[in-house]
Amino acid sequence: MLKSNFENYPKGERSFRMLVDFLGHGIFNSDGEEWKCQRKQASYEFSKRSLRNFMVDTVQSEIAHRLLPLLRRAGEKGETMDLQSVLERFAFDSICKVVFDEDPACLAEDTVGDATSSNFMRAFEEAQNLIVGRFMDAFEITWRVKKLLDIGSERRLRELLAVVHGYAMQIIRGRKEKAPELNEHHDLLSRFASNKNKSEEFLRDIVTNYLVAGSAYAMGRLEDIWGRDCNEYKPERWLENGVFNPESPFRFPVFHAGPRMCLGKEMAYVQMKSIVACVVERFEIDVVGKEKTPEHVLSLTLRMKGGLPIKVKEKVKQCC
Repeated sequence: MLKSNFENYPKGERSFRMLVDFLGHGIFNSDGEEWKCQRKQASYEFSKRSLRNFMVDTVQSEIAHRLLPLLRRAGEKGETMDLQSVLERFAFDSICKVVFDEDPACLAEDTVGDATSSNFMRAFEEAQNLIVGRFMDAFEITWRVKKLLDIGSERRLRELLAVVHGYAMQIIRGRKEKAPELNEHHDLLSRFASNKNKSEEFLRDIVTNYLVAGSAYAMGRLEDIWGRDCNEYKPERWLENGVFNPESPFRFPVFHAGPRMCLGKEMAYVQMKSIVACVVERFEIDVVGKEKTPEHVLSLTLRMKGGLPIKVKEKVKQCC
């Protein structure tokens, strides 16, 4: 499905109709030659060392100046915090910086960021949930009629998309006005905007399509693939003779596999490894309500219902 017979499994017209209001004709919502063209250009930009360095610098700065101080303050006050929300805001700040060099400052202690950026994040999240609602309707005509009459969830979705697309277009037009200076920017949008053949609609779709990711939740919990202990926490399952041995992406498709392998995989690993290395070294983390199994909600991105409440405590430094 994902590689040798890839052409037989396109996104399809139904998926396109469901998502086009949100994702346009971007890389996540296109097939055939349109997808191949975008994929080729995006792959070229993601392979550049300058973009990878920009990713690393952005993540390290977000950890040092926002994440660690936030955890430290929560530990000193004995506060319970939602780790899911913290990591989502961390990722949103980092991705916005890498994709279009904007800092919404969602993880900042004070509201130092642009309120418009924060509104964009909230609108983006709510729009995702309403789009998923389209897939849940028993009949496609249900949401289409609501859209035609501009009522209920479809009216709300229209309002949210106006915020999302308006914010994206504002940034894009600002970039185009600074076309001669774009070579000085390392963000992904500036790299695409430097090509005068790209329309504003194409660039808008770039902004919204690196902000969405998929889920392989069910496949990661199949006994036929992982055995009877598939639901157990066993880090050693990823080791062979004490060395990390990654699974085939076709068996563990967290970042998809084949021609649609996630281009943001490296950035995700940079974030995960950096956070784990910096946080585990400095803090003890206790999950509040450990007796409960997290309930996951259906969304374009995998989320836990009610978040992940934790308490943190800074580790005492040992003197030599």
